[in-house]
Amino acid sequence: MRNTNIEILRFLLMMLILIQHILIWGENFVYVGSSSFQIPPNYYYKLFLLSFSSFAVGCFMLMSGFFGIKFKYSTLLNFIFQAFVYALLGYCVQVNCCNGKFFDFKSILVVLFPISSSNRWFLTGYVFIMILSPLINKGLEFLSKRNFFILLAIMYYYTCIGPEFYGSFYNGSGYLMFLYLLGRYLNQYNIIEKINKSKSILLFVSGNLFCFLLILFAHVVGKSQLSFFRICAYGNPWVICMAIGIFSYVLKLRPLKKESVNTILKHTFAIYLITESLGKILYEKLVHILNSNILLFFVLIVIIGFTCMVIDYLLLRLYSPLRNAIIIKLRLNESKI
Repeated sequence: MRNTNIEILRFLLMMLILIQHILIWGENFVYVGSSSFQIPPNYYYKLFLLSFSSFAVGCFMLMSGFFGIKFKYSTLLNFIFQAFVYALLGYCVQVNCCNGKFFDFKSILVVLFPISSSNRWFLTGYVFIMILSPLINKGLEFLSKRNFFILLAIMYYYTCIGPEFYGSFYNGSGYLMFLYLLGRYLNQYNIIEKINKSKSILLFVSGNLFCFLLILFAHVVGKSQLSFFRICAYGNPWVICMAIGIFSYVLKLRPLKKESVNTILKHTFAIYLITESLGKILYEKLVHILNSNILLFFVLIVIIGFTCMVIDYLLLRLYSPLRNAIIIKLRLNESKI
């Protein structure tokens, strides 16, 4: 049975990712530093939320690497079905709310092929790694610790440092692959076991503090455009340290085994799929609530999270007979993977 502490952490990470998206796309922090950006209410509080949540994507993928993604045809079919259904529902909502503004050929293609869409870079990268996971997991077993470390260094350069030279901040799918490999490395050589609770807290708190202080400094010297997209970039060492720190700390807590809780929490990925499909329509409404009532905002975030998971639970219950029929019809034997 899965450790419920880890499932709770995954849920909290998805909550932070949702908050991050609300601020970037709903509050338009994507334009920070440009002439079109207007300073919103509680500006520095929101900057802190952005810096605090910057580790969430990395930590989610790091955990996937640590425990290892186990490829199953049923899981892949679930992802394809979920991505299509939620993209279709989100598209219908956007067309209805925006008087047909999004009704065009390109938008329809995104709905038909959501996993291949650049709009869902995390989903694309995650599924890509899932498909390759049998080869990756088996191949890494034959690497020495030294060669594994060299591989990580090369991956870090090309996915996190290299993109800086041409104005990007990370290579989406490549960055996820780096974090997956880093997670495998931490597991394979028992690195996490060497980090006690005190060091875990130190990694997380110091990384957060350093990140936020850098943001404040950037604003003081008039470089506010750097505040999120460079200082809080997923590949920065302090952001990765935050991810390792919080994961290491939760892993060392007394294991909690609650099957009923795990049944719902294993649907956390649906929070990303559903909220991203609704996009700015949802994010802008939540920003208005954040600006008027912070407590209500956080309550609604949690409610939205649980609602998404319950919807996904019910959807997959309805879909599972069809999925199983497809597996039998195509003679897909998961036991050989």
